[in-house]
Amino acid sequence: MKKDDIWDAQWGLMEKNAVKETSFDSFAEKSFPCISQWITAEDEKILEAGSGTGRYCIALAIKYKNSIIIGMDISRNALKLTRKGMQSRGIENIHLVQADVFHIPFRNNAFDVVFNDGVIEHFINYVEIIGEMFRITKKYGKVIIAVPNWFCFPHTIYKKIIGKRYIYGYEKSFKHSELIQAFQKYRLKELELSGFNPIHSLSRLSRLFVPIGKLIDVLIVMPVDKFANNKISKIFGIEIVIKGIKK
Repeated sequence: MKKDDIWDAQWGLMEKNAVKETSFDSFAEKSFPCISQWITAEDEKILEAGSGTGRYCIALAIKYKNSIIIGMDISRNALKLTRKGMQSRGIENIHLVQADVFHIPFRNNAFDVVFNDGVIEHFINYVEIIGEMFRITKKYGKVIIAVPNWFCFPHTIYKKIIGKRYIYGYEKSFKHSELIQAFQKYRLKELELSGFNPIHSLSRLSRLFVPIGKLIDVLIVMPVDKFANNKISKIFGIEIVIKGIKK
């Protein structure tokens, strides 16, 4: 099954529970503040390039009612899921577009913010996606990307152990230096890094040792993730987030 088909099938299964699936889970509760810390009410046009369920678009639309939010995904089922989530909340400032992240159908310098979470790591030629995101970002606009962190060892080990059985197939875990280098290729400036949930991925690794996984979650994962400071999260978080300014 192709990667696009895997995602499309995944989003299709979620559609009957659209309100729940477009709301925050425990992961999004940590990831969204980490990503959105660089987004403000002054950002009039915001694009999520690979919007999936659309939960981040919905959260931004609620927070910034005067901004135009574009949710873009290649999956028709993902967009249907987002649309149902919007309709249930009466949201009107989100526009949905079906498109490929390698060929984003917007003119140069169109957006104040272009971001995604959990997208570029699935492609070997991920630098091309960053180039497209850079192209459509306005001068002094922001590019924000969140990816799996190589230094979050439980998740890195988990993927190695299960190999091809990993649901999304190929997924690169990034070292901080690799992300910085990719952003510098496009001369993005004022780079900042953040992260979240330093041992959250121990939950995934613990799936290999059922039934003790839930016990590990309660006794170790949740307490450490809750009280981890920014410095620890930036280095060891399950995802690292990078922001750059186009100048």
